[in-house]
This record gives sequence, structure tokens and C-alpha cells, in this order.
Amino acid sequence: MEPVEIIDGENRNVTPDVSDKPFVIKHKDAEKMVDAKLSSEQILRYLKRSGLSGEILDESTYRVWVPFWRADILHSCDIIEDISICYGYNNIRPKLPKALTWGAKVHLNKFSDFLRQEMAQAQYNEMLNFTLCSIADITTLLLN
Repeated sequence: MEPVEIIDGENRNVTPDVSDKPFVIKHKDAEKMVDAKLSSEQILRYLKRSGLSGEILDESTYRVWVPFWRADILHSCDIIEDISICYGYNNIRPKLPKALTWGAKVHLNKFSDFLRQEMAQAQYNEMLNFTLCSIADITTLLLN
């Protein structure tokens, strides 16, 4: 692989960009994710095990350099996920969320599932198309 310079009018770009990308993570966010006290040395060691390099900016912030070949890291939460993996998922204590919720089907979806099943048992075939949709509905579906 060799870099290529692309000249577009007055703009000059070199591609591919193989420089490391900087991210900033907070110490408290890493501790909150693994639910344990972590030292700065541990975090830097976990970053190194993940193929990342990091430096301490201050007592609560790190700058992490992500190499270009780690395309799976898009945000600082991905770096904290790597720290959690190195810490060990089996070492993280499970706990219940503060708010418990129960999911339920929306009544319209429940009715359409019932109707779909009854129609299938009556030997009808299901066909999905845009015949009964307005043009506004179709353009809304295509734009989303």
C-alpha cells in the first residue's frame, strides 16, 4: 500500500490516511463500565493489550491514539469496551437496572399478527407491495 496524493482544484489530499486518531476518555467512565476501581497503570496496560496507545492528560483524563487499522473504534465508548474486555467480562459483577420495564406489543401490531395468522390458515398468501400506499407514504419510506 502506498499513499496517493489527490489534487482537486486547490485542495490536496493524501489517501489513505494512515495517521493515528486521537480520542479522549474519562477515568470515571471506565470505572463505571467495569464497576470496579481501576488504577491508571491498569487502564494503560489494558489499552496496550488492545493495540492502542494512551497517555495520561491529568488524573481523570486519558488521550488514546487509535491506529488506522482499528476501524471498529468509532467513539470513546468503543475504547472503554476494549478496557472492559481486557478487564474480563466474567470479573464484572452483574446488577439489576434501577428501572425495571416490561415490554408489550402495540395493539395495532398485535391485531395485524392475529389477522396475518388467520389469513394464512385460510390459505391466503401474504404479499407486501406498495399498491395501496400513497405516493407520500412511499417517498417517506424511501427517504428514511
